[in-house]
Amino acid sequence: MLRDPGDPHEVWRAGRFEFAFRYPYSRGWRPLLWSAVMVVLGFLVLPLLALTGYIYRVCRNAVYCEERMPSTQGFLGLAWDGVRVLVVVTVYHLLLFIAAAVVLDPGLLQGEPRGPPAPAEVTEKQAAAVTAAFAVWLYGFAGVVTVFAATGSVVRTLLSLRVPGFVFTATYLKAWLLQIPVVLLLYVVGLVMALTVVGVFIWIPLFYMVLASYWGRTYFDGVNAGKLPPPEI
Repeated sequence: MLRDPGDPHEVWRAGRFEFAFRYPYSRGWRPLLWSAVMVVLGFLVLPLLALTGYIYRVCRNAVYCEERMPSTQGFLGLAWDGVRVLVVVTVYHLLLFIAAAVVLDPGLLQGEPRGPPAPAEVTEKQAAAVTAAFAVWLYGFAGVVTVFAATGSVVRTLLSLRVPGFVFTATYLKAWLLQIPVVLLLYVVGLVMALTVVGVFIWIPLFYMVLASYWGRTYFDGVNAGKLPPPEI
């Protein structure tokens, strides 16, 4: 069950756009500073996995109307969540790649691949297939990650109809289009923060925290409006 959004926290009174930028600060500056350290230590790989897991939990907290951002404690647990996110994202990309490859080379289905075509042999159909695959990736990526944050299950995310049931709705389309000014504003903020050099390490996780908050709130609003099924715990 989702929590009653009556008055859980002042930040939840804001609209989706404002919420996306305020929620990352609902636990103060500590999560952002911790995330910046994870970016700096990213060359060790494990910190990046932990950061990925934390962003996943940010989205999940927003889906479930939690008053504040998740805690940064439990490093290994965060890293494990990061691994689970990578599994979902990798399978999503792999499915798109396979679909595009089959269209480009139908012989793959008969086990007789003809290899990559020469540039002059690329047909309009094949070019359209690649373009379509990119469009699907661009449009559906946020939906896949959000559904995973909502269900908390790799299997239910990949093997159920929850993803298409989310991305092929007017709620998702509207949110995807309204996401564009959010991203543009984030890039403007990034340009300003880049002037301090150190600010870049804070901006990188902030970028994903804002988007995670935005999409988590989108799913929450959809459920409470009766337009989306409740997430499964």
